[in-house]
Amino acid sequence: MNSIRLVFVGRFAVLALLLTQGGFFAAYPTWYSDNKRWIAVIILYVLVIFYWCCCLNTDAGLIRMFFTWGLYVVALVTNIAITFGVCGDELDKENFLGPNCLKVILCLTPVLFLLLLNTADDLSENEEYRKLAKELSVHISIDLFDGVEMLDVVLDERENNYGIKREFGIAMISVACFSFALSLLQMAENKLKNGSCQLDKKLAIIRNGIQMVFVNLVFLIIRLVIFIKYKKDESIFIAKNGIAIFLSSLEIYYYRQS
Repeated sequence: MNSIRLVFVGRFAVLALLLTQGGFFAAYPTWYSDNKRWIAVIILYVLVIFYWCCCLNTDAGLIRMFFTWGLYVVALVTNIAITFGVCGDELDKENFLGPNCLKVILCLTPVLFLLLLNTADDLSENEEYRKLAKELSVHISIDLFDGVEMLDVVLDERENNYGIKREFGIAMISVACFSFALSLLQMAENKLKNGSCQLDKKLAIIRNGIQMVFVNLVFLIIRLVIFIKYKKDESIFIAKNGIAIFLSSLEIYYYRQS
């Protein structure tokens, strides 16, 4: 009974977070411009919520939560592009809808992922699925926070003016969005069928290689430039990216040996 209540609370939180994040993403372009891009924001988040609710009424298994996350990532990346493209240069820290508020909204992403994955119906009756959900919760959530922190650097520039060039900021946003999309590949390498989970080692090697070179290495270089040239402390995440590169190298080696 307690587990059922926790799942219910978790799903209520997922709905609340989706509505909150979608609402704020729609508010930013509306506040800072007169265009109608907020309509795209609403439509994309409505599609996510609609599909997720359909899953709850039919089959809310782990694989369906994977598909829900896929739709959500499309909505998230699109709305990040709209928000930063429309009002990224005009964000006013004196307004409620300023850079600090946007940071909080972005930080909802890892929390939403944790709740979405861990409220699947088949976790309680399947040890393999439960173990997989736990592993993905740890690894992907850390990577999501890494991408969110990269976006925070761009927002900090709007507040404190470290001197980071606009083109450099666009590159940071692009790589952060790519890192969010890569979470889909990390889920796709796990084949779920009839209550069993099988790792696609070839896809896992490809994903680790992409993540090592095009995400963590790029993040590491960007943060070193920010740390050395612009004097902004990024030491914690520099260490994280270095460790992630080492761990990805180990995973590739072990998968190739097995």
